[in-house]
Amino acid sequence: MRRLTLVAPPDSFSGIEAMRTARGWPSRAPVLLSIAAMALSLIGSAAGFFIPGVYRDAPVWAAAARGSDLVNLVMALPTLAASMILARRGSIRGQLVWLGALGYLLYAYAIYAFDVAFNELFLVYVAALGLVFWALVTLLPQVHPSVVYGRRREGMPRRLVAGYLVVVASATFALWVRQDIQALVSGVTPAGVRAAGIPTDPVHVLDLAFFLPILWIAGVRLWQGKPTGYLLAGALLPMVVFVGTSAAAAVVIEGASSSGAAGPAVGLALVAGAGLVLGVAFLGHLHEGRLVAVRPGPPGS
Repeated sequence: MRRLTLVAPPDSFSGIEAMRTARGWPSRAPVLLSIAAMALSLIGSAAGFFIPGVYRDAPVWAAAARGSDLVNLVMALPTLAASMILARRGSIRGQLVWLGALGYLLYAYAIYAFDVAFNELFLVYVAALGLVFWALVTLLPQVHPSVVYGRRREGMPRRLVAGYLVVVASATFALWVRQDIQALVSGVTPAGVRAAGIPTDPVHVLDLAFFLPILWIAGVRLWQGKPTGYLLAGALLPMVVFVGTSAAAAVVIEGASSSGAAGPAVGLALVAGAGLVLGVAFLGHLHEGRLVAVRPGPPGS
């Protein structure tokens, strides 16, 4: 019988990592699903951004879709591909960024599939949404909070990151709820919804129901030093960067000829930039010493 010797990095939860490495990580399902989602996203975003007339929406909503297309092509898809390669090599940072990139694509393709006017890419949107969802479902259980927690190093800006997540979530929540309550009290459909020609604002729906609560939970758990806080923060920081950059790109594209677009675009870019800086600092304070499975040679070798 061949023995399996496991060599663990310092300050890691080696029991969990040993089991994961011995069985092989990650399984094939999230890899294949992510590759398929990347291929469809590349097709959909390239067609949407470069081919005129694909979007049949109002100008403001078509600009939002093209902003997402641009971020997909320039940031999200290259980041997803690179993070998968790093994760397959055992990088904890790659695993977290992989989760974050999938989370952003799930957010983006929920909007494409449900609120972009029907066009030739509809089935691409639906397929990409399903593939990203199931990639997340199969990947998330394989990234254990205790493993991320065990890789932390001294000097990690834990509370700074936690504060950023809570402030972004709270400020966005307050802004969206204020806009919605004002519209309800006045009995007038919000101006943004009217301009986009859509029944409701999917960004408000996704943010208020899912994205902002998970940001707030991540910030609180990280402030408390809980393992789930480390995992959620590491995955959500890249997602915040992608979402913020996508929103800024939409504002710039829609208001290219309007000086009034500069203020919101700069504000969104600053939020995304702060998330990028904090994300690099946070992930940079995780050990990358990979846990490897080693089969020793014959005795005396």
